[in-house]
Amino acid sequence: MVAFKFGWGVLPFDARRAFLQVPEDKLVVIKPPKEWSGQPDHQPGHLWIAVVKWYGKRDAAQSWQEYFSVGLISIGGFRHIKDPTKFGHKEKSLYIDSHVDDGAAPGPNKSLEWLPIALESAGIDLKSTAIAGVGDSYCYLQVTYTRLSLRKFRITPSTKYIQDIIEDMGVRGAKPKPVPAPMMNLLKDEDGAK
Repeated sequence: MVAFKFGWGVLPFDARRAFLQVPEDKLVVIKPPKEWSGQPDHQPGHLWIAVVKWYGKRDAAQSWQEYFSVGLISIGGFRHIKDPTKFGHKEKSLYIDSHVDDGAAPGPNKSLEWLPIALESAGIDLKSTAIAGVGDSYCYLQVTYTRLSLRKFRITPSTKYIQDIIEDMGVRGAKPKPVPAPMMNLLKDEDGAK
């Protein structure tokens, strides 16, 4: 990862109500929920017109990605030519990986502090966590990354998926077996330690 190569921090982020930030560009008519019928403004037979994207619409995720891209470009960023989920900001030395409404941005701390403020000025509301440096952990796409040093990190997948795999394979309660001696050589690191 870029952050480890340069000794930078990482800013994991999540967009607040991402799809609801995106203006609806089509006519979408919605029947109000039944809970609305008891409200003083309710008039039977009235329908609502959506002004933002709603969760569950087929184009909601793609529309969010485009909205995020336009916002990032408006603050001087760029979109990767081959991967539409990767972004950068040359002047700020930022690399931004996004997956729908989640993201992680490695870069210099000053740039990482600037990013949520700049995106907010472009109409994008992020719920960012603290900048992860050495000794910190952060979660991105169900994986926990722990910075052990400037150059080393540990990746821990979500235990939910591990538990699902154990169930699917039918190995819950299985007893461990010793690893054959030839395999032990493969488990040693570069210094010969296990």
